[in-house]
Amino acid sequence: MPEESLKAAVPILEGESNHRSWSEITRLHLEWDCIDQYIDKGTLEPAGEDEKKKWNRDRIKIRIMFSESLIDPKIRSKLKAAGLKPNEKNPFTIWDTVRQTVMDQSGEAVGDCLREYHGLEQKNFGTMDAFIAKAQYLRDKLGAMEYQAGTVLHNKHHIWTILNALEAAYPSHYMFWVKMMRTNNANNKTSTFTWATLMEELVTMVQRSFRDLGEGEAEGPGKDLEGLPLCTSFGFFAIVKFEDEHFEAAFEAALRVGCGLLNDSHFVVRARGSAAWRSYCSLRSRDKSGQF
Repeated sequence: MPEESLKAAVPILEGESNHRSWSEITRLHLEWDCIDQYIDKGTLEPAGEDEKKKWNRDRIKIRIMFSESLIDPKIRSKLKAAGLKPNEKNPFTIWDTVRQTVMDQSGEAVGDCLREYHGLEQKNFGTMDAFIAKAQYLRDKLGAMEYQAGTVLHNKHHIWTILNALEAAYPSHYMFWVKMMRTNNANNKTSTFTWATLMEELVTMVQRSFRDLGEGEAEGPGKDLEGLPLCTSFGFFAIVKFEDEHFEAAFEAALRVGCGLLNDSHFVVRARGSAAWRSYCSLRSRDKSGQF
């Protein structure tokens, strides 16, 4: 099947009634072509000639997509009234104006959106991708409403909302991130743990395959880690995956070195090279089966 046939057609934006489907499908198209960064932030014109050509082509491609889906006379009238120029060339400006203009701004709509946003729970979604898409949509929707109302929810508010939504499904991740947030607050540090960082961590968590990274980094008896499946998307700990038939032995070993149970087949192990990691490696090297 040709790749292009896998992409759903971007619907014509009719208003609040189909804004969610329009924005989700539009974003998927741009992600497919690896050009979604143009609607997430303004992109400066690059200096190099080849880079500049690509930059122009990417922006024109997005503008063509917008011109085909933003053809409803009522929508065009609203966008014009909001100050959008008919020949606007910046995809971010077009996207942001649509976001701020099309949504219902009534108090009831804001309340409903807040209720849905704060009631999110990842465990109620079939996939992490579906959860991320819904969270991003509701955050964008609230952002547009806040813009019109003259108030803005702090970045920390959005992060805590998502962390609370993850608590039931990913308790170990939740505890780690909460500790990071509270440590930064206690030390009056400017947190580098932003919405973008959190979204990247979630995407990495579900997309990165488990692979062997044990090439001489750890010390001691267990430094040879060939075959150990890891997910290392976090800077301060590693996620270790165990086969079901070795779960009992793995659980006991993890407890002995202070590792945390993540779910029925994964454990959280402290950073590679730490004392806990070397202890874990030592335990693994002494295990009769050769693996947990």
